[in-house]
Amino acid sequence: MVNKKNGPFEFLLCCGNFFGSGDNSEWAAYREGSRRVPLQTYVLGSAGRLPRHLHPDADADDLCPNVVALGERGVFTSTGGVSVAYLAPADGQDPSAADVRALEQALLASSAAGVDVLLTPGWPRGVTRRAAVPAGVYTEETGSLLTARLLYCLRPRYVFSGGLAMHYERLPYRNHQVLRDQQTHVTRFISLAAAFNAEKAKWLYAFGLEPMSRMARADLVAQPPDVTECPFSAEEMASAAAGADDAAKQYFYATDGRGEPAAKRRRQQPRADRPPPTPCWFCLASPEVEKHLVVNVGDKCYLALAKGGLVPDHVLILPVEHVRASTEADDELWEEIGAYKQRLQQLFAAEDKAVVFFERNYKQSHLQVQCVPVPSRVAPALKEAIQDHCDSEGVSLDEVPPLSDVRQLAPPGAPYLYVELPGGVKLFHKVAGKLPLSIGRSMLACPPLLNMPDRVEWSQCVLPNDEQTANAKEFKTKFKKFK
Repeated sequence: MVNKKNGPFEFLLCCGNFFGSGDNSEWAAYREGSRRVPLQTYVLGSAGRLPRHLHPDADADDLCPNVVALGERGVFTSTGGVSVAYLAPADGQDPSAADVRALEQALLASSAAGVDVLLTPGWPRGVTRRAAVPAGVYTEETGSLLTARLLYCLRPRYVFSGGLAMHYERLPYRNHQVLRDQQTHVTRFISLAAAFNAEKAKWLYAFGLEPMSRMARADLVAQPPDVTECPFSAEEMASAAAGADDAAKQYFYATDGRGEPAAKRRRQQPRADRPPPTPCWFCLASPEVEKHLVVNVGDKCYLALAKGGLVPDHVLILPVEHVRASTEADDELWEEIGAYKQRLQQLFAAEDKAVVFFERNYKQSHLQVQCVPVPSRVAPALKEAIQDHCDSEGVSLDEVPPLSDVRQLAPPGAPYLYVELPGGVKLFHKVAGKLPLSIGRSMLACPPLLNMPDRVEWSQCVLPNDEQTANAKEFKTKFKKFK
């Protein structure tokens, strides 16, 4: 009836107990085909967990025409482009680290640009912070920390839960820190009551949803007037991961680098067992550092002009202390690298330029985030031109979800090439054999982009020290304008 009056709708999602506690005598007519469900319907959970007298074939996901059991976990994209992730632990209880890991791997393997809708039977613990708390819910006790972590990392636009069989709609909350992070979309958490309940509490939520993959960024990240801060803290989410097994930690999927990165515990151990080579040209305290190229120093990393830069304002973001790669960066370093990136994007945007960031973790001992500005007019061609060039070099640069983090794409110690393009496009190549050492420069110097084949080798582009010093001073002056 709702579909006829307010639809048509593309599909129906059932996030609670599909059969409920009634006798379900009318179900036989649907199963036998004499009656038909008018709308494609997805039921959260495995067909094998349904009552055998209602669904005899435990191996069949099709319960009847137009009704499908989704299974315990996974992700799919509807014909209309809506991305749906779901998690329903086999025992019907809170998810385990293995459950979360399996869902995150499924998301990594999918082509989804993000998560429009997340279905989970249980509540995320702490979701009612900074919002109204319904009767019977205890903010610090109700729900699962791992479910909370899933919301924190995946940042779904909508979360539906039917596990408590009560209606509750939380105010939308931010997934970024104001004035610190790049603005992003909000999350809405909605708990639904049991269908046809005697109290007439809301059990059906009907709405239209434009897939995030098709939305203009300005529309996607618009903040409603009643938005609150995120109810989950980084410290709390770290404690949620602390009880997970090592394999689970490796695969936690953070859509903007906010979740705990792969093998974080190993990365945060003292690095005494991984001493830097002697000498290291990039550790700031090293006598080998060419300090006349340094243009800004932060708490955890610093900014320096590239020696022999591809273009005049080619700069590097480098850790102050010895860190080999992004996959070994702790959260404080990672956040400061992100802050430097934002300032550089602002600086170059003011000059009608876009900036490409790349890291080659192959045959180098100190993390270097290369930052190369390019004219804004070539920005639309970057992805295709870079992938085509790398293909010609035998390097397959695959696009990864924009919410992903290189620290989740490769374990510490694994060689890789990682590229960030304007608009949030991210490309990744896991090195299995050899990698051309100048691949990052050559992909930007190719004819469709900068067309600078004579500047691929950095050693051919080194300027006299006095010119380097003058250029660094000039860049330092204009960089100070952007906070």
